Amino acid sequence: CWVCLVMVAAPIAMCAFIVSSIGCVYYNKYWYQSLIPYPVFMSWAQQLIGMVIMSAFLTIRGVLSGNEEMSASIPLSKRLYRYKYAIFVAFCFCMNISLNNRCLMNSKVSMYAIAKSTTVCYSLLLQYLLLGIKAKLSSVLACFVIIGGVAVGISDQTFGLHPKAFLLGTLSSFFQSLYSVAVKYTVPRCDNSTTELLLHVQELSCIIFLVLSFFWGEMTGVMSSNVFAFISAPAAALKIWIIMGGSAILAICLNQCTYLVVSLTTPAPTTSQNQPNTPN
Repeated sequence: CWVCLVMVAAPIAMCAFIVSSIGCVYYNKYWYQSLIPYPVFMSWAQQLIGMVIMSAFLTIRGVLSGNEEMSASIPLSKRLYRYKYAIFVAFCFCMNISLNNRCLMNSKVSMYAIAKSTTVCYSLLLQYLLLGIKAKLSSVLACFVIIGGVAVGISDQTFGLHPKAFLLGTLSSFFQSLYSVAVKYTVPRCDNSTTELLLHVQELSCIIFLVLSFFWGEMTGVMSSNVFAFISAPAAALKIWIIMGGSAILAICLNQCTYLVVSLTTPAPTTSQNQPNTPN
């Protein structure tokens, strides 16, 4: 029955979410500190690569099903209608990822996790204010435990949680929580298709991430690196884009898992898994 299917699907989706989330964190952390110290620009490249992959997937699915509405060739009027709702999802996603990745680059993974743990608190608050979903007493008590852990992490410098890194992390957590609530609200406007919503978010994010990359001052370093050196250093440029392609695939998996978990549950279970690198 449908209820049994949901009961089985939700834990599987959540496990896949955790695995892809952890994979994103360690994969990106490694490359941020070595070959690609441009986390926001890398997020832009991931969205560009991801958009190509998702467009190809939707086109193939549409051809096989014989339904043009399921392909990437969505009518312009329908696409613009969805953009009205998807733009806010994309904005929250880009703010989450850009702040998240800057925090990850400038702190230890363990301390980064502490900064991101505030996501649960924001999620419970926002889902109550915006969706009218009340939190259980145990969830509220858990928030006080989280706040206590954050306070210890900031006050004891041996932990290495710098206030600036914490500020970036907790702001990212806020936008992550807002993003999860926005996804819950927006999926029905995209014919309940998480895949098509992901495509629209990627399309809009390509523009937003580029603006944020200029804001963070990364473009000067990008232009002086081998990212676009396809003529002078083609091997180095190809290596960088292959690395960013691997991160894009992990990001697609993470986004799909996020949408599935949010669709099958409330926004809180998604954020309670401490999503470290969402829609990169």
